[in-house]
Amino acid sequence: MLKFRLYLLLVIGLFLTVPWFFFDTDLVSVFGMPIWAFYSLLFTFVYACFIYFLMEKYWGISAEDPHEEDK
Repeated sequence: MLKFRLYLLLVIGLFLTVPWFFFDTDLVSVFGMPIWAFYSLLFTFVYACFIYFLMEKYWGISAEDPHEEDK
């Protein structure tokens, strides 16, 4: 069950990196980029840090034999 939760967290995190809700075409910019591009870059970095944390903590779980989980 832990593997399912890990994969679910990864998919949700990836889903959050896409700027779905920026429909306005305003000229709001952050550091010279449109706000949607800044959001995407920022949360891509956050997602990469999250992946790093999960790999450090749970790498052994994903490398185990899948049949041993059922025992």
